Amino acid sequence: MIRYNGHQPDVMLVDQSGQVVRRFQLNESPNNTGMEVVYWYGADQPALLYNGGQLWNGKGKSVITFQELPPPRGNKRQGWYHCIPANVCGDEREEVILYNPWDTAIYIYTPAPFHEDTFAGSQPMPRQYNVRLMD
Repeated sequence: MIRYNGHQPDVMLVDQSGQVVRRFQLNESPNNTGMEVVYWYGADQPALLYNGGQLWNGKGKSVITFQELPPPRGNKRQGWYHCIPANVCGDEREEVILYNPWDTAIYIYTPAPFHEDTFAGSQPMPRQYNVRLMD
């Protein structure tokens, strides 16, 4: 997934051979930067893309909205949530850790259903050792 029009919500999905598969627009975020790939349904399922409090599929449809998030603190350039995908529950699916760098709260969301009897605790993955925020 590539932002191809500068700091705009325009993105394109490109395949391994460099062919454009699809173009669509994400929701607006304060400076239209940063996207994170999240394996919400597990590594064997298609990845989703985090942008501006939502997860998007590769067809350009918002499939998950984190509606419980409070409005972010800060001005338009500052008040937005960063995302770190992580396997917090140890069940092969990735949770999202959302935070606003200008606030003290951290929010963790997990895919439903949560099965308490299979909770294995956080399973660090190579993706956590090199966390990058692309903004």
